[in-house]
Amino acid sequence: MKFVSAVSRESDLAKAGAECADRVRAAGVRPDLLLVFVTPDHGANDPGEHLASLRAATGARHLVGCTGAGLIGGGAEHEEQPALTVLALSLPGAAIHPYHFTQEEMEPAEAGAFLRGHLPDLPAGARPVYLVLAEPYTFDTERLLAEIDAAHPGAPALGGNASGGGGPGQQPLFLDGDVFTEGAIGVRLAGGFEF
Repeated sequence: MKFVSAVSRESDLAKAGAECADRVRAAGVRPDLLLVFVTPDHGANDPGEHLASLRAATGARHLVGCTGAGLIGGGAEHEEQPALTVLALSLPGAAIHPYHFTQEEMEPAEAGAFLRGHLPDLPAGARPVYLVLAEPYTFDTERLLAEIDAAHPGAPALGGNASGGGGPGQQPLFLDGDVFTEGAIGVRLAGGFEF
């Protein structure tokens, strides 16, 4: 596994993305997964096109991220100012399964059955790791964590709630080329690395 992080305080998201992409390319990392976090001012300004450009410029297979009221990167915390933080991960041999779930989709599902019905089967003995990012006003993260534990007991689940907006739908979630204003997004990782 190889990784590189980058941060930009540029107020223009297109320029911030280009700056971070340059750092990723300069490090020689071709990412399988790009974790991207933006401050609310960037998240409110139609970030989809700019994040798609960042993904294309780095050659990342997948992009996952959200807004955050406070971001950490470059050895500092970034609050009340524009910021973009990027973690580019090269995960050779890892199976990466992105997802977006809404609360309505999960409600009727029996514990453990939902993930099995919505994500590809894993090989016997696989130990997945889940990255979970949720819009806190529209999604019960505890429900998804219980689902993960029922489907894969003991599987690590990392992540948190998007933040920085004042109400439902104001904390966008980014998954590959889509921007979502409700639910939870993330990836399930399996194989190719030890956690």
